[in-house]
Amino acid sequence: MRALPLRRAFAGQRPGITEVDDGIWVASFIHYDLGYIDLESRNLQPIDNPFGTRVSPMS
Repeated sequence: MRALPLRRAFAGQRPGITEVDDGIWVASFIHYDLGYIDLESRNLQPIDNPFGTRVSPMS
């Protein structure tokens, strides 16, 4: 498996990667979830619009 050179894309900031299920990880940057990584199939599923309107918990 080859690493992706994302350092420039994230302006030197580190994206977050958190396991959400067995072998399923979510990639995040700042407060935005970008997509899901399935380690078994080595597949990345992007989220449709990670920067879209967010619903505030206060609404």
